[in-house]
Amino acid sequence: MDVNFSPDGASLATASLDQLARLWRVSDGALLRQFSHFGSVRAVGFSPDGTALATGTTVGTVLWRVSDGRRISVLTLNPNRANRMVFSPDGENMAAATENSNIWVWREGGRGDWVVMAGHTNAATDVAFSPDGRLLASASADGTVRLWRMSDAAALRALNCSTGTVTSVSFNAAGSELLVTAADGTLQVWGLP
Repeated sequence: MDVNFSPDGASLATASLDQLARLWRVSDGALLRQFSHFGSVRAVGFSPDGTALATGTTVGTVLWRVSDGRRISVLTLNPNRANRMVFSPDGENMAAATENSNIWVWREGGRGDWVVMAGHTNAATDVAFSPDGRLLASASADGTVRLWRMSDAAALRALNCSTGTVTSVSFNAAGSELLVTAADGTLQVWGLP
């Protein structure tokens, strides 16, 4: 369902409907570790320092220590299936795009309190932090991308991108543009003030 390289590129995490996330060594394809869950694993995301792996499942999100595969914390989203997991560049925030349209953000890299950002009217499909971590962009099956200010979780702007599902969103390296793909086959570039 999802795949993500570790920050150093030495390993790769995969998500699967068989209730397992797996960690692979890139150099030879060896299986390093399996992370067992109670629900299908839909999303995986590494912390910026590579020490933690977040797994989004049909019943919640689990934060794992990569070095030994131990659970750090379990973040209940039920019934809000996580479709995408991503950490902020500084590792201080972790965001999940959920099936029920909300964006969940956990402080302290998944170890602290949390906030729910509501505004989409259909499933949230993707989330991305700006390079400086001050903004979060969320994509949705409602055809919009929403921009959120991280300091206070305020909704800043809604971009009408498609009549169908917006499948992915990403900031450019400067944080001045937002790249958006949609199920209608379009790739869009939005300038940001």
